Amino acid sequence: MEPESQEITVVEKACLVCGIRLSGPDTRCPADGAVLVTMVRENLVGTTLADRYQIVSVIGEGGMGVVYKARHMLMDRTVAIKTLHAHLASDEQTLRRFQREAKAASGLEHPNLITVYDFGVTPKGQPYLVLSYLQGTRLADVLDRDGHLPIERAVNIFIQACDGLAHAHSRGVIHRDLKPTNIMLIDNEERHELVKIVDFGIAKVLASGEAETQELTRTGEVFGSPLYMSPEQCQALLLDARSDIYSLGCVLYEALSGQLPFCGDNVYETMGKHVNESPRPFREVCPELEIPEEIEAVVFATMEKEPNKRLQSMSSFKEGLQSAFRSAQQREMRRGGAAPLSTAGKTAPRARAEIDTPPAPRALALEDKPWRLPGLSVLVPAAACAVALAVAGAAAWFILGGHRPHQKQSATSTVDLKGKTKAELDKLWSQCQEEMQKAYLADDDAECQKKATLAVRIAEKFGRQDPRYAKSLNELGIIHRDQGDHDQAEKLLKESLELRRKTFGENSLEVADSLGELAVLYRLERQLATAESLARRALTIDQKLAPDDTSVAADLNTLAMVLDDQRKHSQAARLLVRSLALYQDKLGESDSHTLEVLNNLGRVYEHQGKLAQAEKYFRQTVAICEQHFGPNHAQVSSAAYNLAQVLALEGKYSEAEALCKRATKIDEARLGPDDPGLAMNQSLLAQIYHFQGRFVEAESLYQQALSLQEKALEPGDKHLRDTIASYAELLRDTNREKQAAQLESRLSK
Repeated sequence: MEPESQEITVVEKACLVCGIRLSGPDTRCPADGAVLVTMVRENLVGTTLADRYQIVSVIGEGGMGVVYKARHMLMDRTVAIKTLHAHLASDEQTLRRFQREAKAASGLEHPNLITVYDFGVTPKGQPYLVLSYLQGTRLADVLDRDGHLPIERAVNIFIQACDGLAHAHSRGVIHRDLKPTNIMLIDNEERHELVKIVDFGIAKVLASGEAETQELTRTGEVFGSPLYMSPEQCQALLLDARSDIYSLGCVLYEALSGQLPFCGDNVYETMGKHVNESPRPFREVCPELEIPEEIEAVVFATMEKEPNKRLQSMSSFKEGLQSAFRSAQQREMRRGGAAPLSTAGKTAPRARAEIDTPPAPRALALEDKPWRLPGLSVLVPAAACAVALAVAGAAAWFILGGHRPHQKQSATSTVDLKGKTKAELDKLWSQCQEEMQKAYLADDDAECQKKATLAVRIAEKFGRQDPRYAKSLNELGIIHRDQGDHDQAEKLLKESLELRRKTFGENSLEVADSLGELAVLYRLERQLATAESLARRALTIDQKLAPDDTSVAADLNTLAMVLDDQRKHSQAARLLVRSLALYQDKLGESDSHTLEVLNNLGRVYEHQGKLAQAEKYFRQTVAICEQHFGPNHAQVSSAAYNLAQVLALEGKYSEAEALCKRATKIDEARLGPDDPGLAMNQSLLAQIYHFQGRFVEAESLYQQALSLQEKALEPGDKHLRDTIASYAELLRDTNREKQAAQLESRLSK
């Protein structure tokens, strides 16, 4: 059967050091200076493979190939098809590795492992695998969102992972690339959360394939993800199943604590830490989580440097986890206290499969409530401000920031520009700039957008090559971005960027400003590799042309928050400290830009579990917000919420309660008592009461939060699901299991 449409060849450049992909004129990576390699990719969307697999869309792309969503036309079944990049298919060793993946995975049949259905080669010589199509969430995405897992959920996930890997090991296959992105969490009817191990792309087939394996993995050739690699893998030594045990232990360490066991400033430093250093105890890394010693002992037993000293099988790993979990809960129950086995940074759906133990009370399930500084780049064009948005993105902006949902604003202005002289237009354009600032300070989104739109109309009269036109487009793009209209924002920001390139040149401060604003947008869109590349490019330009300017501080801030989203918290904190010093030196302690970086530092330290430092910066943020905006501004509400969250994690409930009530009072005065933006305040306060055993007060607040969220949010929205899960825990803790189950049934809808 002939393809329904022609294949499209996509040519792009990639950095083999950091993995960033670019399509521009660059010959060297803007992040690390490495020479970019040209890659050719055949886009198969719309074609048909082997007369039966119709390619529907692209799911994702990795270092070796592209993964497509496809439909088996004869069986009407959705599948995933993984192809090898065309430029790699001609490399004999890479092709043999891909064939080995097919061999490794096709021999494995287990509910916790991805299924391989078929293997073939396209007419142009690209090999492909046909895999089961999984609809779920990567563990990496859960950790990005929640920081870490409650202990009960983590145990449930990892005992399933142990089961799947035990099966693989029994068939002579080791994975060699275990990491959070290769662990999928699937909701199904039999159990709430089913684990699937995916991507055996660098799997090693033992025994019968040993000669070939040694040829493909010569000494000195290292494969895997350095953050999770075993010491022997880092040294390119021969591997066995115990290497997977170490790697899975590293992933479990991160899942429980929210921190990587080892992370250096570069790949080689990280690998050196795996070989030479011991992981820090949980009591040092995350003392507030109170991870039981029994659980820690199992995790550390998987991470011994010498393979002979580790747990020797995935079965022993699983049994150790189950035994430690039961022992820890029984010990806590004997003490008569609340078991810390559901400690969580954020609410996560309960996962009870294969854990035959009583439920533990839920601890605080908290969220970042980012604050809003829209228009700072409008007011100060050189500063590309990275607004501190949560990973949920702008679609849930009004819930996250305590604002009303943005209605589509009419940007039409009645100002008649016909017949205006150049001097009159100049004056009118400057007036628009001033009025945008006033609208921002008044928190008037509609007026801000109206004035920005008028500024574009006026600037267009000067001519499209006039710098004010590109500047006005940039400002309007920022406003659309901050209001959640990302498609329009991207269009405007890109148009501004191209005009600035033509007017000022590729390596200009104006181009750096546009790159920084686009980096913020792509961060919100979760295109983190692109965001990082753009932010690094902007920083490189600004550091060269204006090393002491506040634009460098803005670039550092933007890049830091992109790295924080990628869980590179230590790097992010270092960049933010530099940004803060620059802003304080140039703009002073109370400037709004300084304020933003203080807030971001608090968030990053909170993500690291360094709560004392987080508290310090959030307290400064609250004080400066009050001074800069006044006591009843939305920013004060958001800053108070963030501080309340950290105080609650530290067990300082009285002050946390007072701050949460203050945030609620501010938001109620601004938004009214029925605005859905109040739900986060109510949910946080409910959790504080819940944790203290004030169940009646907590239940009332959970009900209020649910009522507001159900009116405004889609049924599957994360914030609504989190509130339902927390409320169900309260019902369970007050012996209302049936009501809890009925409430939790909404999570499956």
